[in-house]
Amino acid sequence: MYGGTPEENKQCALEDIALQVDRIDYLLAGMSMPIDNSFHIEALKESLPDMKGKLKQAYFELGGEDVWSI
Repeated sequence: MYGGTPEENKQCALEDIALQVDRIDYLLAGMSMPIDNSFHIEALKESLPDMKGKLKQAYFELGGEDVWSI
């Protein structure tokens, strides 16, 4: 999926997981900001689909099976 050697692909998958964890941390930190709830909802709507795709790709690269299409 990542286009490198198995070891390079594993490293890329782990880096992608770490980046998504950082994005989750940023979203959670933003939730404590005193701004309108609709802003928070829009940020989640925009971010979560992309994060889901990247996490699934990393999961598959690390050997996971597609349990979501069952």
